[in-house]
Amino acid sequence: DRLYIGTARGIKEPGEGNWRSLIDAALTGHAHLTEIEAEDGEGLVQQWRSTQNPRIKPPVAADADKPPPDRPDWLMQRPERKDLPRPPPLRPSRLVDAAEPPPLREGATARVNARLRGDLIHHLLQHLPDVAADRRESVAERLAVVRFPALDASLRAEAIADTLALMEAPSLAPLFRGEGRNEVEIAGELTLGGRNVQVAGRIDRLAVTADSVTLVDYKTGRPPQDPAIVPENHLRQLAVYEALLADLYPGRRITTAIIWTVLPEIVVIPLADLSRAREGITLP
Repeated sequence: DRLYIGTARGIKEPGEGNWRSLIDAALTGHAHLTEIEAEDGEGLVQQWRSTQNPRIKPPVAADADKPPPDRPDWLMQRPERKDLPRPPPLRPSRLVDAAEPPPLREGATARVNARLRGDLIHHLLQHLPDVAADRRESVAERLAVVRFPALDASLRAEAIADTLALMEAPSLAPLFRGEGRNEVEIAGELTLGGRNVQVAGRIDRLAVTADSVTLVDYKTGRPPQDPAIVPENHLRQLAVYEALLADLYPGRRITTAIIWTVLPEIVVIPLADLSRAREGITLP
């Protein structure tokens, strides 16, 4: 019944024959075009609406009676191996699998509470940045009760207080203001282990300003005994993200960090550690 088309525009103008222009050309003359205000009030949306026959028929060419051209030989040929699709991109999160520590040896209740507390903090970090600072505490309390009723009330209050304090940390201030975005998809090509590879992943929280880029990865598992000593595979994952962002935003200061949600605690990672970790990545 409806088709929504969202196009992206970068520094360069879209190339000739892009999907947007093809769609516009196909609809022109067959549907009515209006411009309406976007639901968020920012910008206009072009809306094509069919006012007569819902089936859009392609125009008939003047030479429609001519026989179709011969089918080219290449149409049914198998592609050579060099034309086969590339292997799927490397997912930086897979570099972390071997770094996860064994489960804690503690009582079942303590394990459940620790997991729920970490999940609650993760949930708050995702949703509270979009809430005005003076309303965050009340919104957090309602979210905690509705989404985590099994967690003890005192632990909920403790998790909320820790999360609010974490969001006010000056080292990562841009993350929890208007510049920050959740779960940002990122992709590109990097040289890893002496090979050029396609990389695709998702950053938990990213903030881009005119002169800086700040990213953070949330870790809900058990942190090391010293949270400042980040496991090597976590470093490699973040090193890949940092390298991709360095290519996308040359010249900007990049800050990379981990948040251990169980504690919660922020660990800002030196660029030298990320460079070393990236050089240590080996691929099968």
